[in-house]
Order: sequence, then structure tokens, then C-alpha cells
Amino acid sequence: MDYDIINQVYEEIISIVNDYARKNNCEYEVARKLSFALLGYYLVMGPEIFKKLNILLDSVRIYEFISNEDYQKKAIEISPKLEENKHNLRYNPITIWDYRYDSNNNFLGGIPNILYMRDKTIDNVLSISHEMSHGLEGVSASVESEDEDYVYINQGFTHLTVDKESNRFRVEGGSGFIELVTSSLENRILNEFLKLDVQKIDSSLLREFLGEIKVYKSKNVMSRSYDLLNSIFKDLTDNPEFYDLIKDYFYDNDENGFKVKYESYGNGLIYKVLKDAAEHLSVDNLSVSDAIYYGDIIKRQAENFNKATNYEPDKKLLILV
Repeated sequence: MDYDIINQVYEEIISIVNDYARKNNCEYEVARKLSFALLGYYLVMGPEIFKKLNILLDSVRIYEFISNEDYQKKAIEISPKLEENKHNLRYNPITIWDYRYDSNNNFLGGIPNILYMRDKTIDNVLSISHEMSHGLEGVSASVESEDEDYVYINQGFTHLTVDKESNRFRVEGGSGFIELVTSSLENRILNEFLKLDVQKIDSSLLREFLGEIKVYKSKNVMSRSYDLLNSIFKDLTDNPEFYDLIKDYFYDNDENGFKVKYESYGNGLIYKVLKDAAEHLSVDNLSVSDAIYYGDIIKRQAENFNKATNYEPDKKLLILV
């Protein structure tokens, strides 16, 4: 690991975040945690992801709250229709898309707003990373069609129908695979941080953050985000070759490319099986029998893919962070 490069990259990230903070009147705590999240993206995805991250940073708005009342108030300010569906505001963190239209009600695009409640630094960093992944989906999204009432968008290996009147969207076929991608990204960022030698880091800001999480070093750790989904898929998403498929195809919204490449690793590897299982495993209150059923399906997919790529999953005790 080249710490000269890592230290230089973090200096450049600080400059990026400072520019973002000035343009958006961003609070210090948000800026600090955003800098760690961006470093996490670099460590996991490489410098290429910044082509898309820089586009996202031109539009994304990030807010940290210490009270639920302020959290809900801001969410409703961004999307007034949430007043009618306050149960949606139980989610923390959340990305609210502020879709914009021209004077003729033609679709212009969307501004992602990330809201989260203040918590431990590592929790907030992973939350920002997770929600920025949703924002990155929008960078490579495409409008399939629109009419007077709706916009139909291809985004994140799925399809969205946006109601122009309410500015709310419906995901066709569910968002399970999307959440699998975002939660596995959190895991990778967390584990890349834990690999860093704090003594070789120049920034006191970054050293302090890494010192806070050093208790998890050399352990098999996993983010609490979508923990059932995450844990069942872990032997697959931990495989570097599988994660390369996510890096190569997901953020370019090339679902067919992902499918063809995944299935090329051997007979019995079926992308639709992954997508269907992810959708079921991402829902609340899944029955034990369904969890076992889909867990067995994914175990077979993981075993076949890992055998084809000569990957041995980590068998140490799993710790949720």
C-alpha cells in the first residue's frame, strides 16, 4: 500500500470537500465525514469513480440532524407530499430526490438530498457512502420516455416511474439488488479503512478517525445495513472478482453486461437468481423459512462462483459494526 499516494489523495479530497462546503454552506461535521466517505470510495473503487463522484457533488445536498423533528421538517420541505406519508420518514439515512421540470413540465433531472441523524462517526460515514451510491445511480440513469403525468427512468439495474405531480417514484421490480450493492460497498469501505496503518497517515483528522475504529482491526466485520441480506450474500460479495463485476457494470447501469459476465463463470450461475433472492431478503419481517430458503439458494451460487474463481471466504466470527 503506497501511503505517499494515499496521503496525497486525501489532501486532494480535502480540497474537493472544501469547495463543496463553500458552495453549499455545508456544516463542518458533514464535510469531515464526507471527506472520509470519499476516501473510502477511492480505496474501494479507485480514482476512476471520481469522474462520476464529481458530477454527483455538483448537485447532491447532504444534511446532518440531531433531532427527529428537524429531520422530518427538512424532508417535508424537500418533498411536501411526504407530509401525507410520514411513515416513510422512519428511514435513517434517506435519499430524497427533488425532480425538476421546465416551464412545459418536461423532465430536466433530479437533485439528490441525503439526510441522516448524527451518530458515531463510522456509522455516519457509512451512511453517507451508502446514500451517495444511490446518487451515483442517477449519474448514469437514462430517461426511457415521459408523458404529461409520468417520467420513466432506467436506473440502477431497475426502472423507476416518477409521478410528476407528487414527485414520488415507484421502483418496478423492487430495489433489493440495489441495496445489496450499497450495503456491500459499506462493508468494503469499512474493511479498507481497517487495513490502513494509522502511523503512516499524515492528516491528524484522518488519524483520529482511524483511531476510533482500530478496535475492529483484524476482525471479520460487516456493516449493520441490511444485515440479513448482507450476511447471506457475504461469501459472494467479499469475492474480489464478484465485486469487480459491480465496479465494472453497476455504476454504468449495464445490467446485461453484468448478467453475461457473471453467468460466463460457469453453469448454474444465474443472475436472475441473485436479483430475485436479493429482493426477498431486503424486505422487513422476512419469515425464518424464507430466509433459510433464499439463503440456501445464494449459498449454492456463492459456492459455484467462488470455486470458479479460486476464492476462499473468510470463516472468522462475523462482527456487526
